[in-house]
Amino acid sequence: MSPHFAATLRAYISDLDVIRVGDPDAPPLQTPDETILLYLNDAGRILITKNRASMPEHLRRHFAQGGKHWGILTIREGARLRDIIESLSIVEGASEAEDWINTIMWIPF
Repeated sequence: MSPHFAATLRAYISDLDVIRVGDPDAPPLQTPDETILLYLNDAGRILITKNRASMPEHLRRHFAQGGKHWGILTIREGARLRDIIESLSIVEGASEAEDWINTIMWIPF
């Protein structure tokens, strides 16, 4: 995700703890998907991604190796930022982190 996207999420959903790949407390830019999945597993973080190409295969292998994830929210192609923010605001306000374990959902809803 772009720095603008992360900053916009932080501005509109202040209770959402947003980091992006490349931030100081996150994996560096260009980190392979497999490593990102391991990081998310260990850090207890939900992934918001536009990656519809390689992530599904990496996720299949991650599960085959006994991994889990804390939720994956995949952004629909062509989605408007306003609609993404609305969906994430609903997710943040109406659920707990544990509700998303091993769940994959398209956003906006």
